[in-house]
Amino acid sequence: MPSETRKDLIKKLEYYSDFLGFKKTKEKKFHKTRKILDVGIAGDKERPSDRYKYFGRGNDFKTLDIDPRWHPDYVGDITGTEFPDEIWDLVIVCQTLEHIWDSHKVFNEAFRILKKEGYLIIDSPWEYPYHDPPDYRRYSTEALIRYCGEAGFNIIDKEQTSNLSIVLCQKP
Repeated sequence: MPSETRKDLIKKLEYYSDFLGFKKTKEKKFHKTRKILDVGIAGDKERPSDRYKYFGRGNDFKTLDIDPRWHPDYVGDITGTEFPDEIWDLVIVCQTLEHIWDSHKVFNEAFRILKKEGYLIIDSPWEYPYHDPPDYRRYSTEALIRYCGEAGFNIIDKEQTSNLSIVLCQKP
């Protein structure tokens, strides 16, 4: 049974997938293949990750994690990847930011590796117990918006629930 935080996240991911037009459907005959990077897949029992069902079908969907045990496509740290500039159309950082010490580096690196007009979906649990160390902090939606703005992103959508802070932003 998914937690309330997970339910909030699933609802928002479904909305963003439709909103951004990333779902491949029979009606979308001219679907453009997009490059998507899902960051921080540890703990997901599904492969490539559970976010694949919202954004992956018909797209070039890749995963990044620092732990090779989760079998990501790329083993590495989102605070400093070896990806070329402007390679991804969408970067997803879900349930990961609270485990990274230097938050600024996450936003700056996402900005660097996103194509112009690319999107970042980033979230953090809000009222959620300490879990899987390291677990450094919680972020309000206002904090996520500030980090996004400082990195150069434009805010497209935001939501704060009792369980989750989530922001959709775009590289200009």
